[in-house]
Amino acid sequence: MKKPKFGIGLIGTALFLSVSVPFLVTFMTKRKGMYLMNFEYLQSMRFYLSVNESYRLSYMRATPFFVGLATSFIVEKLKENKVKFSYITVFGGTFIVSAVCLCAQLYGAKFHPQHYRPYYPSEHALLSVVNHCTWSVWGMWCCICLFTTGYGPFTYVINNRLFVVLGRLSYSVFLVNITVIMMSISTIRSPTYFSVSSLMDAGIFDVFKSYVMALALYLVVEAPFQKIIKRWIG
Repeated sequence: MKKPKFGIGLIGTALFLSVSVPFLVTFMTKRKGMYLMNFEYLQSMRFYLSVNESYRLSYMRATPFFVGLATSFIVEKLKENKVKFSYITVFGGTFIVSAVCLCAQLYGAKFHPQHYRPYYPSEHALLSVVNHCTWSVWGMWCCICLFTTGYGPFTYVINNRLFVVLGRLSYSVFLVNITVIMMSISTIRSPTYFSVSSLMDAGIFDVFKSYVMALALYLVVEAPFQKIIKRWIG
């Protein structure tokens, strides 16, 4: 990099804006910090279309992208300086970061319709930021630990071919996950109480179905087109 300070400043500015813009927009417009698309979609399609004003705008959920850029830069700098952490720091930090991120995501259960909760602009503004960056922060920490120190014997598991395959399906999962969730919710025919355990069970089941659908999409669309594009470009 010819101008490393300029690059650091640019990434830092972009990351700051990706965090501050959703907070300010949500706070000033008094929007919801987390859209429950399953309920709102089933109740009113017209209301669901209003979600496009916030959810589909790239600058409202661009934090993971810039966190990924910052992670790659941090990892390279740490490797250049030969920085390594102790295994206590690696595993202890991973446990703490995982617990905090999981609790932050499960906090969203308080906003379901059966839990009456007054609207607090600052709370929703903060949730709009946290909701899109929790697992990005978790991935950032794990990548830093993996590429600088490693996870001991678990490093071989992470480098397993299965993990590589699941990584290749990430974009396809991103494309199909909302559709899978909508299909799961639409099959409910009786009143359901959403507790922490039931949400975790539904989440695990939806993740499995999303990867199955993503595999089909990858084999039918993404993989063939990748070969065609390589032939054209190569």
